[in-house]
Amino acid sequence: MDRTQTRRYRPSKSLPTQTLLQVLVALVLVGVLAPHGFADNCEGLESALAEASDLVDQHRFPQIVSILRPFETCSSDGDLHYALHAELGRAYFHLARYNEAYAMLREAVTSRPQHVETAIYLQACLFIGGNRDDALLIFEQLLRAGAIDLYKSVTLPGERLFLADPDVWELIEKYAQLLPISFGEGTFRGVSLGSERADVTRLLGVEASEADQPLLTARAGPKVIWAFAFDQADRLKSITIDAERLLKYTPYRLQFDHGLSWRVTVEGMTSALGAADKSEILENGDFMLNWNFSDYRLRLVFGLPLAPRPPSIPEDMQMLKVVEFSIPGSPLN
Repeated sequence: MDRTQTRRYRPSKSLPTQTLLQVLVALVLVGVLAPHGFADNCEGLESALAEASDLVDQHRFPQIVSILRPFETCSSDGDLHYALHAELGRAYFHLARYNEAYAMLREAVTSRPQHVETAIYLQACLFIGGNRDDALLIFEQLLRAGAIDLYKSVTLPGERLFLADPDVWELIEKYAQLLPISFGEGTFRGVSLGSERADVTRLLGVEASEADQPLLTARAGPKVIWAFAFDQADRLKSITIDAERLLKYTPYRLQFDHGLSWRVTVEGMTSALGAADKSEILENGDFMLNWNFSDYRLRLVFGLPLAPRPPSIPEDMQMLKVVEFSIPGSPLN
């Protein structure tokens, strides 16, 4: 990949809505992902892919390259062609062999542009290689297509480097999806404490969880972004939201009542809700406040954000990191 001079990226504002497939095909047409020719060398490819697939979870990327590299010039069509280049591209990426990863991922995306994870790896290769604008183009189209879990998109290019770019935050804010929280009613996304599990899963639009599982969670990558805990009667006893992870790894933004935004300060929260019934400084330096209302208990945690600091959070300002609603008398998580 050629290194290009970093320039200010401007998000598209007037383009009609496009799917990720349409955008990446367009990139192929203008040459960003120009495909290249291949020779016949495909005998044994399917069994090699199966062997390599067993090694992915073990992170044995050198072995994956050794197994699949003899097939790099294979002219197989369809799913095998995609799988070969996607697996090789991912292995090369994790070995920091970015030029080779780029070549493989480019071909995989050309073959199957609808596969989001491969597009994310290509985005990371472009960003690491200095082709920032094309990387942000792919990132924007992921957001435009409704992507929620941004964990790999943000962390693969290097979380600190990628999230230090103000245009990344501008894009996430542009496609932000608001999640309503009511302090007046003690609800999150319309879900109330005491609700039955079936009603919670219906309101959240998720698959029903097993009745013997006390927690219903959502994740961005490996990070839990919220958790709903149920009691023995299968009624909701607490809701915990990790506001900082939502901010960094998803386009979700908390929308509070009382005219408060996710940028609220400790002073703004106590002004809206009244003085906390209890407050304390935690071992890590974060500041916790508890309110005991008639129908529910509220716990908020404020603290300095982990690096990189969101541009909208002034230096040395504590941000809202955790929101928890719980039924009075139930143990805090």
